[in-house]
Amino acid sequence: MAYGRHFTIIIGLMALFFLAPRSGVAQERSYSVLPSPDAWYNRVDGFKVGVRLLGQVPGTFDGGPHRLRSVVWLGTSIPNYPIGYELEFTEPIKAFSEYGSEATWSLISGIRSGYYRHGMRVMKRWQPGFDERFYRELQLQSSVSKRFDVDYAVLEQRWSREQTWNTELRWTDSGKNRFGPSRIGVSASAQWLGTAFFQVEADVRQSVRLGRAGRLLGRVFGGLITSDRYPEYLYLRSGGPAVDWMQSRFTEARGTIPPKWIRDGLVHVSSGSIGMGPSLRGAAEQEMQRLRDGDLSGLMQSVLVFHLEYSFINPIQNYIDRSGYLGEFLGFETYLFGDAGGALLARDRERDRDMDLGLDMGTDLGLDMDLGPDSGKWLSSAGFGALLRLSFPGPDLKTRSLVLRYEIPAWLSDGPGPDHKDFDFRQIVGIGAVIPF
Repeated sequence: MAYGRHFTIIIGLMALFFLAPRSGVAQERSYSVLPSPDAWYNRVDGFKVGVRLLGQVPGTFDGGPHRLRSVVWLGTSIPNYPIGYELEFTEPIKAFSEYGSEATWSLISGIRSGYYRHGMRVMKRWQPGFDERFYRELQLQSSVSKRFDVDYAVLEQRWSREQTWNTELRWTDSGKNRFGPSRIGVSASAQWLGTAFFQVEADVRQSVRLGRAGRLLGRVFGGLITSDRYPEYLYLRSGGPAVDWMQSRFTEARGTIPPKWIRDGLVHVSSGSIGMGPSLRGAAEQEMQRLRDGDLSGLMQSVLVFHLEYSFINPIQNYIDRSGYLGEFLGFETYLFGDAGGALLARDRERDRDMDLGLDMGTDLGLDMDLGPDSGKWLSSAGFGALLRLSFPGPDLKTRSLVLRYEIPAWLSDGPGPDHKDFDFRQIVGIGAVIPF
């Protein structure tokens, strides 16, 4: 079994790595491995219990050689694949590194939730100060991946079940200007196995401070892929490709969030908080309805989405700000929002509503390059929202945030069905910020 071979090789390498430093007293002092417990839940594995291992040279504070991030789990319900792991081993490239400007290469490997990914990453990061929010980063990553067990998938029809080999080049510039914090991300990638395709994405975010009046947040996302052969890379207006969901523990497997909540469009997971991707929150309900009905025409090769939020002062956040210490791990925002998005390509706009996204679908690289939005397929939503942000130190002592949203997109243009009302009461529970910084 391929799964067994992958797992045996990785566990063997990990055993050699951990046993070698303990062969002598001097070696014991040259490297430290910090274990910590780890647990999670999904409906297939049951409770996943395991151990997380952080390895580094003492005193380097996550900045030295031989950095290891690893975790191994056991699914307590003993499914078909009860053991999973993630491993990342990183070494600095000294010739291209200096203080505040490190270059690294990393080996990455993981088998979890019916999905595997193995590959390598080279990264160069420029960080002028100690604030990790402001940096520039260039990253080249190449990896082989496959969804080998669709029992874990919330929406099985969004996966091809074929192995892909994807190489991606990504540039991120996270900084600030005279208006406030800003972030620009662009990426270009190619898939080489089976049907080749190319994909480009751009994500631009800007925050504008308005003093005591609050702040404005804006975001524009655009994406384009040259083939619809692999549905896990296609877009929804309300969310990015299915492969992006593997970056979040909440969405990598069925049952961490009740599947019915996602399939009914009640819960919206922001692609913007996972990586790059569209997040037209008002379209979640109707897109999930179409997928439940077997209509896969909402999966698109191209998308362009605009987001705008006006965050205003509220009494709860005022109290948190005045308390001082609460603001370190708690935040509460209220805002008005507007989203708009649609397809760029005529190929998407004219796609047959009953198209088949199975293995017999079109495999050509052709694109109908009639670029530009089509008002007949353009969706817009607007409403009110509230956001709760919980911050806490992660296993690597870096701050992590869990963002929970409750939103009421009262206006949705071009909805499905003859009984659609542009103005109607809707509600969405969201995970992750739509415009994160």
